Amino acid sequence: MLKFNKEFSPQYGKITEVSPLIRRLVAHNPSPFTFYGTGTYIVGPIKTKPTVAIIDPGPALSSHLHALEEFLEHATLSHIFVTITMWIIPRQQSH
Repeated sequence: MLKFNKEFSPQYGKITEVSPLIRRLVAHNPSPFTFYGTGTYIVGPIKTKPTVAIIDPGPALSSHLHALEEFLEHATLSHIFVTITMWIIPRQQSH
């Protein structure tokens, strides 16, 4: 049987290096669906003023958005990839 490693201590509001090309920001929205929180991934080299892509920008939590905005002050954003939406957009009613 496959065993899952549940040893994880997220640092909410802090971008951490996962590998030389990947950084992660965990939103403080733990649930059965998000485990400790939604993971936002920043892909691109670690250098001065890197060009990066963001995978799943995450929920509209002020601490989460502030960390992304602060990071992007020193980076160039090339792409945003959304694999799942957390917002439900109401459909317009036709009359």
